[in-house]
Amino acid sequence: MDATINRDGVLVKCEIYGEVQVNALLSGLPDLTLSFANPSILDDVRFHPCVRFRPWEANQILSFVPPDGQFKLMSYRVKKLKSTPIYVKPQLTSSAGTCRISVMVGIRNDPGKTIDSITLQFQLPSCVLSADLSSNHGTVDILTNKMCTWSIGRNPKDKAPALTGTMVLEAGIGLP
Repeated sequence: MDATINRDGVLVKCEIYGEVQVNALLSGLPDLTLSFANPSILDDVRFHPCVRFRPWEANQILSFVPPDGQFKLMSYRVKKLKSTPIYVKPQLTSSAGTCRISVMVGIRNDPGKTIDSITLQFQLPSCVLSADLSSNHGTVDILTNKMCTWSIGRNPKDKAPALTGTMVLEAGIGLP
């Protein structure tokens, strides 16, 4: 999933890139059918050669005879989502040439769910001279172009991941 969230935590853009992986261990030539609850949201679909295109075109149902073993049945993209499965709560407080930053991340609606890989990227403003950022989960890297990457990995069940720190700003310049 690629999502852009503004400083107020409002979703600006969100797309999901997904795929359906299959591990077929069935004997004979099984004829399988797979349907989706809301197939109309799937864009840019690409199918394994075993998928019959006509049933998908007519009813958006996957019909196929799987080859043995593991393979990618399909890949897809979902555009224009109205919400994400995670929330991001940024908070900035600036005073006298410094700025405190705090970013909280968590699972929206179903705290029992697991997300295997969460990475947040954000651009530090050009007025930031230096930044000292750390997190209670994962790693934080700041590149020379002031792009910050927070690699959380799998979301922890016991606490919400948090990034905190201080940024030193150019004299006389506040955050945009």
